[in-house]
Amino acid sequence: MPAVDTAGLALFGVVLRGSLDSIVLHDRASEFILEVSDSFEELTGYGRSELIGRTSLEVGLVEPDQVRTGSSPPPRADIEGTYETELRRKDGSRVWVEYSQQIIADHYVLTILRNVSDRKRLETELRALADLDELTGIYNRRRFQEEVESHLSAYRRFGDPLTLMLLDVDSFKQINDTYGHHIGDLALQVVAAALRGAVRETDQVGRLGGDEFVALLTRADNSGLDRVVGAFRRALQVEDEVSGASFTIDVTIGAARSQVGDTGEALMRRADRAMYAEKHKKVNQQTVRD
Repeated sequence: MPAVDTAGLALFGVVLRGSLDSIVLHDRASEFILEVSDSFEELTGYGRSELIGRTSLEVGLVEPDQVRTGSSPPPRADIEGTYETELRRKDGSRVWVEYSQQIIADHYVLTILRNVSDRKRLETELRALADLDELTGIYNRRRFQEEVESHLSAYRRFGDPLTLMLLDVDSFKQINDTYGHHIGDLALQVVAAALRGAVRETDQVGRLGGDEFVALLTRADNSGLDRVVGAFRRALQVEDEVSGASFTIDVTIGAARSQVGDTGEALMRRADRAMYAEKHKKVNQQTVRD
């Protein structure tokens, strides 16, 4: 640990430790922690004896790859400014903080931190509300279309094929008329859950509106598509104890594979044509049976 002005630091520490703010004082050259406020101990869960004479990295407050999604650049002892990042507390939990750094007398860095976890949580919730369909909890039309364009961009660069599944619920109006809109909503939730459960984590699912749903499958060949469709159809069962409703949901599915030069709109149009061709086939088969 480098030599410091112990007398001056001790006096400064008396003032610092009683601050209501979470404050940490570092040596600028070595980044060793020299002093912390009581509020900083409370924020991190570490006591002074565990902090003094060590760097934030050594303690484990930050990680080597501290540039995390949504984080500002990692804190350095020679950078002034205000940033946001995550701290890892002693118990392993994480807390988002906004921190500002100020160089003092060329030798020290004073960092003041503020817990912004509640704000970050609210921001996450608001983003989710903007991206997700309120009834089913999967992507809404706008967000799904953004995903399609993003994946198509990667397809143009790396050549990984994409398959778009477009589907809608057969006789959805009849479900509403027979069982009521509550069961109709439940049926849409069952479709969303079945679709989400059938695809992989790398795939995306969304509700375009009404009874129309969509899925984007990455690197799925014919057998992969068949697996998803099979798993999806097996999960399309509605059971409601209160109303006694019990039925299997029928859906019509159309699929289209990505092609060179595709846009999201072009891919969606081909899947739409495939879906309506399948609907036409169903109508003809029903006519023959009747």
